[in-house]
Amino acid sequence: MEQAFRTAYVFVRNSFAGTLQETDAGYVFAYDLQYLADPAAPG
Repeated sequence: MEQAFRTAYVFVRNSFAGTLQETDAGYVFAYDLQYLADPAAPG
């Protein structure tokens, strides 16, 4: 995995949804597993 320069924590309607990381190759978004497992999560 590439080294991340900056990390943003992404929230959707006050629910933590995942992280957005800046790397040498560009940007990578990764969903939080708990967010994906929650059927009541927005989106």
